[in-house]
Amino acid sequence: MPINMHSLPITPYLPDILHTMACNACGILQAEPGAGKSTQVPLAFLRASDFKDKKIILLEPRRLAVRALAEYLAKQLGEAVGQTVGYQVRNDRKTSANTRLEIMTEGLLIRRLQQDPSLADTALILFDEFHERSLDADLALAMCLDAQSGLRDDLKILVMSATLESQELSVFLHNAPIIKCPGRCFPVTITHVKMPVAPSNYPNYHSFYQHLNQTLTLALQNHTGNFLVFLPGKKEIFNAMQAAHAVINPQNVGLIALHGGLSPSAQSQALQPDAKGRRKVIFATNIAQTSLTIDGITCVIDSGLARANVYDVSSGMTRMITQPIAQASAIQRAGRAGRTTPGHAYRLWSESDHLARPAFENQAILSSDLTDLALELAIWGVSTPDALRWLTAPPPVHYQVAKDLLMQLGFLTAKATPTLLGELAITLGMSARLAKMCLAASQFGSATLEVACDLAAILSAGDLFKNNQQSIDIEVRLQALQAYRAAPSNALKRIPLMAAVVNEANTNSLKWQQRLSKLTHNNNSHNSPGLVVKDLALSTLATLSIGQLLALAYPDRIAKRRTQTLDGDGRYQLSNGKGAFLPAYDALNTQAWLVAAHLDGQRTEGKLFMAAAIRLEEITALFSEQLSTHSAVKFNPDKQRIEGTQTVRLGALVLKSQPIKNLPAVEFLRCLISTLTARNLSDLPWHQAQDWLNRVRWLGEHQPEFDCFLPEQLLAEFDDWCAPYLSHITAWAQLKQLDLLSLLKARLSYAQLQTLERNAPTHFVAPSQKRARIHYAAGQTPRVRMPLQELFGQVTTPTLANGKVAITFELLSPAQRPIQITADLGRFWLDSYHEVAKEMRGQYPKHRWPEKPLEEKAGKSLQRAFKKDSP
Repeated sequence: MPINMHSLPITPYLPDILHTMACNACGILQAEPGAGKSTQVPLAFLRASDFKDKKIILLEPRRLAVRALAEYLAKQLGEAVGQTVGYQVRNDRKTSANTRLEIMTEGLLIRRLQQDPSLADTALILFDEFHERSLDADLALAMCLDAQSGLRDDLKILVMSATLESQELSVFLHNAPIIKCPGRCFPVTITHVKMPVAPSNYPNYHSFYQHLNQTLTLALQNHTGNFLVFLPGKKEIFNAMQAAHAVINPQNVGLIALHGGLSPSAQSQALQPDAKGRRKVIFATNIAQTSLTIDGITCVIDSGLARANVYDVSSGMTRMITQPIAQASAIQRAGRAGRTTPGHAYRLWSESDHLARPAFENQAILSSDLTDLALELAIWGVSTPDALRWLTAPPPVHYQVAKDLLMQLGFLTAKATPTLLGELAITLGMSARLAKMCLAASQFGSATLEVACDLAAILSAGDLFKNNQQSIDIEVRLQALQAYRAAPSNALKRIPLMAAVVNEANTNSLKWQQRLSKLTHNNNSHNSPGLVVKDLALSTLATLSIGQLLALAYPDRIAKRRTQTLDGDGRYQLSNGKGAFLPAYDALNTQAWLVAAHLDGQRTEGKLFMAAAIRLEEITALFSEQLSTHSAVKFNPDKQRIEGTQTVRLGALVLKSQPIKNLPAVEFLRCLISTLTARNLSDLPWHQAQDWLNRVRWLGEHQPEFDCFLPEQLLAEFDDWCAPYLSHITAWAQLKQLDLLSLLKARLSYAQLQTLERNAPTHFVAPSQKRARIHYAAGQTPRVRMPLQELFGQVTTPTLANGKVAITFELLSPAQRPIQITADLGRFWLDSYHEVAKEMRGQYPKHRWPEKPLEEKAGKSLQRAFKKDSP
């Protein structure tokens, strides 16, 4: 259905929009879906007298929207693209000297600002679909505001969106006026069709596609027109189309894919009427969410999911996740069905789930790798984000990690100013990591440069293959790209390549090769690019392997296999300390060393998607200046010895390890002491001194001057009483020979030792002159075990600790079994003894059990033996 421009909701608001921007530096246009803001506002500014003969830039977040809008707006003017209306996207530009309205992505505006900060030929910048808040959009707005405040107070900025937190944005833009416009008055009926399984799981299950087919079949029966099905990614689009082919007659309905991996011509097919006159079902990613009016869409089926990058600052890596969209995105998607006629939208989630979702998507700046942003800011001339105004400020920790990486790559100085190498890198139109790789490769001739640019193009594309059944080896992709370059048609037949992706990768590689060749051959001045690249300190190398090239880009992702066997489990450790794994069946699993070029950013262990093998010799040659040598001395509990090891490290990885044969005495002693204290001194030969310790610890309970021998006190004061006397020990086994008792006694003075002997003697001497050891234990009364007859005549109980504690006696039978325990011998003889003696006479009639024990001579218990021994 042709669109009547005069009937668009935005039309009556155009004079107000023009007047607002004529009187203000910044403005906000909040226009609901279908209002016509993307098509009519730019044309209105072209016609306005205030902007006559002035250039306007219209920013769109996606290349498809850039091209489609340029075609549409040029057609409205009756011109071809490239005259009054032109566009520029990566590897594609159609403009001329007559172009006044140029449509581009935010990233290209950043490049233009770096080349011309004042944007001298531009009067107005339109930020369309700003609600998407891409990282480039936030950076471009911050740079434009900086240029506006410092260089161009006449530069106008209009921020446009259908769903926007306009009040917050207005305050940020110094209370910029807000113009609100309703959308097209075509109602869209919303139906929630809840999945029988959890939304977080269903993209991975066959039941989802079955459910989608049921909804699609029912909707095709009940509604006319074309359909738009929103899915999170290419994988889901492929699976959904495969499932739909089983239930939909292709003679009546055309099934069309729409995503960023398609060629521009394939993407344009989705926007045009079907060549066979059929109804269309377009399976699309977020690429179709905004800025496009697709012909005849009357029904939307929305999975409610989208792909999102999540950056993990602890690993410095980004992982792609599938997550529920926000309410604002659901509104945008449903609005596609009401652009030209009343429509219907089926949401594959419940209404309660919808209400629980956040109102807006999270800003990308909060969950993105900020490496390239940090380099852009350094080139812009600021060393900290605080120098610019941000709608959402970059997280300080993320920014610091980005700066650290840029310094490691050689693109920033310690003061966060760009090096000449960094200034070169920013001109290449690739990420900072890949720029380092390509700049280094340019020293080694055209063949190495070609490989580096091919690698950069593959990694920028994400992947060339249609499926994930290929090895993760990036060399396989490199060979596929080279095969495509040599014979495109043949390669597409033999290899499962995505035609549009491999074609763009080839174009990018050739462009970068040409640009780098010019840069590195320009040697006319001391600061020339060629000389700067030679400062990379790689002159000792004859060439660079694929693994070495990737290692220059990803020095923090060099990977070492955790197991030493060739049939490993696919688990690796990265030089940044994190873990990674690849399928056990992958050919690269046999490699001891890899460089991980692409993996998800899981906090502990990420899955590898692209990597290359590298040899240890190549790593050490490439990073000779970054290698560090460490000596470690530690106790080996299995071998019961102290061992020294010297390691060569790159980050968290141990590249080489060898034993230290002649361990320095100082290092041995330090390890000996630290090991002993870490093990609570348990390895000292305590058996030599245990009885003495028991005595002194017991006495310490009654006399405070002896309370310094508790285990925790000995450990705390180990450096004073023991450590200085270990210097003669050269082996762990020699600890057994340590005279520990002498060291412990040395903690007491001579007078204290004498007091110990008096107040806590080792033995008790009985009236019979028999000596018996006194048993001491903390918290208990000291005990003596002795045959009863040896104590005849002992009227009083001897005491210890200066008379404070009486000894407890275990009085033994002739069989050496306790027959009485007492701490009061005087009472025992008077009371208990007679009962004991009466019982013992029956058991041991040959032994002495006199009626008057205090008058009996102490000694042996046998009567005959005693008489024989008696005088």
